[in-house]
Amino acid sequence: MDSLYYATPISTNFNGANGSQAFQNYGTSGPKSIVAAGGSPALSTAQSKFGGSSCKFNGTTDFLTFPQINLNSDFTIELWMYLTALPSSSAYASLVKSGVGAPGLVVHNGVVAWLDGSDRCVTAAVSVNTWYHIACCRLNGVINVYLNGVASTSYSAATTYPIYTVGGNTGEYMAGYIDDLRITNGVARYSANFTPPTTAMDTSGSLGINPKAVMSVLKASTSSPLPATSMRKPLSVLFAKDWNFGGKGIVSGTVKTKGTPDYPVSRKVRLFHETTGLLVKETWSDPVTGAYSFPYVRTDYIYTVVSYDHTGVNRAVIANGLKPDVMP
Repeated sequence: MDSLYYATPISTNFNGANGSQAFQNYGTSGPKSIVAAGGSPALSTAQSKFGGSSCKFNGTTDFLTFPQINLNSDFTIELWMYLTALPSSSAYASLVKSGVGAPGLVVHNGVVAWLDGSDRCVTAAVSVNTWYHIACCRLNGVINVYLNGVASTSYSAATTYPIYTVGGNTGEYMAGYIDDLRITNGVARYSANFTPPTTAMDTSGSLGINPKAVMSVLKASTSSPLPATSMRKPLSVLFAKDWNFGGKGIVSGTVKTKGTPDYPVSRKVRLFHETTGLLVKETWSDPVTGAYSFPYVRTDYIYTVVSYDHTGVNRAVIANGLKPDVMP
């Protein structure tokens, strides 16, 4: 069964001309919301994991900033890292965090760690001149850092973490390159060891809000089991209540956040007649399975399904051009 997916706001592959400071964000925050904030970080073709370029940081003055994100539930910070020098044993090199000494993802004492008062979620040792895939996830209050897909020690923390810098800040600069950065708020994409990506992240998008909003991945389906018997009603009753749209069709699917595995969520889902834009029905997806269903609709109409995030973390997601299945 395909699904409607939620996800969020920073997604950049650092592709572009050598020396450019046009750091394009394809996430739902909108294009070009990542800007150079200190020193002279720039795109570089000297090193890249994918796409021919990455962002270079000089280790002394360079960092980027973006509009602050408050990580207050599940989240994922994901990137490729290539260090040209390790920080000294007493120093931190910030990857993604906020101010000096604040919680966030860092390199310290030759390892990657989640900093929160002290080093948490410590990974295996890292070396210079090597590309590493780094993923930091919080799922149900437990944080893990994955180095090349292998989980670190875990750390339980339910607090809110504001983040807004990449590559360092005063006294906490990294020397090296970052590629394919993605920050997802509200979604733990990984919950167990995994194989790191072998291709660049997708920046094609599908929502129309931002034509390249990769962080809002959308799928939809009209193929689903029929609703429970208790949900079924005689067609005569349904036709009487819904003369325009009543029929023997069904549109259904699931609403999930993107992760490993995907995580079902309860969200308001509305069914619209695609030609006129009229609201036909609305329901809530199941909190356990994420399933939603619109039974007894006309089979000769094309529909649009929209799911809304009532928590305010994500924008609505949409699937259009849906043709109902015929109920037996």
